[in-house]
Amino acid sequence: MDGRALAARIREELKGEIAEFGDVGLATILVGDDPASQIYIRLKHKAAEEVGIQAIDERLPQDTAEGELLELVGELNEDDSIDGLLVQTPLPAQIDEARVMRTLDPMKDVDGLHPFNAGQLYLGSQTLVPATPRAVFMVQKEVAARLAARPGSRDYGYLSVRAQVYADVERLFDVPPSAFQPPPAVDSTVVRLLPRNRAAELGLADPARFLRFAGQCFRQKRKTLRNNLARLYGKDAMDDSPEAGKRAEELTLEQFATLYRRLVPS
Repeated sequence: MDGRALAARIREELKGEIAEFGDVGLATILVGDDPASQIYIRLKHKAAEEVGIQAIDERLPQDTAEGELLELVGELNEDDSIDGLLVQTPLPAQIDEARVMRTLDPMKDVDGLHPFNAGQLYLGSQTLVPATPRAVFMVQKEVAARLAARPGSRDYGYLSVRAQVYADVERLFDVPPSAFQPPPAVDSTVVRLLPRNRAAELGLADPARFLRFAGQCFRQKRKTLRNNLARLYGKDAMDDSPEAGKRAEELTLEQFATLYRRLVPS
């Protein structure tokens, strides 16, 4: 699946939600010069800026004393312009990481690492949830929906076509958060895949080549096949194809196979 596209869609949805709140402030604290941590902080600020969050980047030197860090956390806890607070880990050896997490205001602890938030999650009454496990469930649901999607639906794409070449796919049911302990913040989805290699019945001597072709059809979402394929296979060939004016999201697997056999030399 296209993880970047999913992230972009989520950020676009967040823009509207954040705009309704008005000013939203995030503060991050980085202690030291760990290269990986610097990358994480930079990406977090970039994501915050994209969705309209005002982010403050607090930097402290490697030899910062624990008391100095705790004092800064306390100040940001009391700052009404700061709605979320994140202390980047790992911290230098002289600082007790657990103590720092306990010092965070639980209602500003966007990483969900304060004992209150971790305990609420365990008890099934989550408040602020860590982003990574929540993202895992969101991706799982997204992948499941795309595997089982049908032509013309929002989730139909390259992954749907690829799955159908090798299996019969059926979306069985959605799973509510209450089915898990601790419950995630989003639904999950269960699909059933029954192995079935359809390459021969579709007349595909080279399934891998066909799938590369399908990927080209989806190269630009919501564009017609003429727009996506004319440069590769010629305008005349596309004009002779009944499917040229359609979008890839509208074609069945059989129609993809027919178009492939027409355009790609065997």
